[in-house]
Amino acid sequence: MLLSLIDDTSDGIVDITVEVPDVYASIIRDQIHQIKDATERARFSEALLRHLARVIGDFVDGDIRPPTEKQVLFAFSLAKRQGVKVPREALIYRGVMHRFLTEQLDESSVAPRNGTDDQPKG
Repeated sequence: MLLSLIDDTSDGIVDITVEVPDVYASIIRDQIHQIKDATERARFSEALLRHLARVIGDFVDGDIRPPTEKQVLFAFSLAKRQGVKVPREALIYRGVMHRFLTEQLDESSVAPRNGTDDQPKG
């Protein structure tokens, strides 16, 4: 049995196909044969998708994984303090989130503190 992931929304069709070991193929095949109607097929498809969504971070590159909950909370706190918005892409990709946090931390380290500025008094 082959399992294919097909992205038909790209300019060209992107297809990744893996061979499913016989022991798992047999289980999947039996489950598919037990599906009686469209409702059961939809339920099976949704369960498969939910499981894939939970484990996808285990096998994708680190920069395209979703940001951690702590990163998101820190980003909103920092953005509020800096008076900026958290970029949408930063809420999707860990790499973009890391860059946003780094830039904002750099900004906060050079920003005037406690209402003072860097101008000499005199």
